[in-house]
Amino acid sequence: EMIAKYQWGVNKVMGGLTQEEMKEAERLAEEWRKAKPLAEVQAKTASQKGEKYLKEFAEEMWRQCGMRVAVLTAWKDGSGQTMTTQ
Repeated sequence: EMIAKYQWGVNKVMGGLTQEEMKEAERLAEEWRKAKPLAEVQAKTASQKGEKYLKEFAEEMWRQCGMRVAVLTAWKDGSGQTMTTQ
């Protein structure tokens, strides 16, 4: 039900912005698109979700394309130590 009303809510908010507010929102959105998370956040996400994301990607490539995917991963943990999958 909430998803069904999402676009309506977005349109309501966006429609109520002044031209100046809209320019600021666009500037901020562009800034966020170009920025990357802090190293600590990247490390936490990689360790907690990386394997799951890769598995989902590999399964989807097999389902959609009939393609097998092999992935070798490495990332820095919060202390800068290089980590790898086992």
